[in-house]
Amino acid sequence: MFTFLRKAVHEVPISLQSRLTPPHTTSSLKRLVHDGVSVTKAIVAHLVDDREGADATETVDFSYRGVRYQVDLTAADAKAMDQALAPYVGVARRVDPTPRPAPRRTAARVPNDAPAARDVRAWAVAEGITISERGRVSAEVVRRYQEAHRKPALSS
Repeated sequence: MFTFLRKAVHEVPISLQSRLTPPHTTSSLKRLVHDGVSVTKAIVAHLVDDREGADATETVDFSYRGVRYQVDLTAADAKAMDQALAPYVGVARRVDPTPRPAPRRTAARVPNDAPAARDVRAWAVAEGITISERGRVSAEVVRRYQEAHRKPALSS
């Protein structure tokens, strides 16, 4: 199954075209700065047709049997590709081009009345219980801490 996403060539703005001299050399970019035009970074892409070696006019993205491809083509080659695949694209189902990421997992919420891990660790060390300095405190250690710190019920 083919999926198409056509991307047109991004051209240099007309105001800058007159200042760039082919081939787009470093000296022509330096001239832009000397002419008072501030350019932080200029990237000029020159597309070459992957089949014929001529100047390409567009990049065609497609996928076939689960593999994504990209090819730079002239207008004529792009039209020929469209025509060759039209019978298949015409009866195909469209699919979301990007898989959805798995939902992000968040840490479990600690109840407001839960004891602070540092307090449980300090108590466990004082009681001679082996406990790591970092990470999750086991439920068993927390239960023992809570039992040791449970306030006795008031009797009347």
